[in-house]
Amino acid sequence: MSRSIGKYAVTFFVLSVFDRMTKTIALVWCLSEKVMMSCVSYETVLNRGLALSIGGHGSLWTVWLSFGAAGIVTLYCCFYAYTLWRRNQSLWGIGSIIVGAFSNMTDRIFYGGVIDFIVIHYHDWVFPTFNVADVMICCGVALLIMQHREANSE
Repeated sequence: MSRSIGKYAVTFFVLSVFDRMTKTIALVWCLSEKVMMSCVSYETVLNRGLALSIGGHGSLWTVWLSFGAAGIVTLYCCFYAYTLWRRNQSLWGIGSIIVGAFSNMTDRIFYGGVIDFIVIHYHDWVFPTFNVADVMICCGVALLIMQHREANSE
């Protein structure tokens, strides 16, 4: 694998811009719930709590706790990305996690919470509202798991 980070930088920049654009559109367009399909709708929610809106009542300690935890995890991920790069391994998984976490941290700085807007539901069951950055984080974790499984099988 090439040690060049250009392809990663361009891809992660595009993903970051896409996430910012979707959140901006959500702030303008999704102020009230809009049903797109029978199981997917869009509604802007400012998540001031932890992941999946845990402690989302907006108390100051949850805002600082979530920002601090995200900051620590992002710094660790940056260190880990450097380790993977030095070992000439793929950065797709860890890079996706870093971009998603950084985007959500940016929301916390500028808006006091994370802008979530995608709602998946089925009848009375509703999954916690999320955004594109959350999808990047989840995909990044899945890619890291596959990368580690592959490395351990060799």
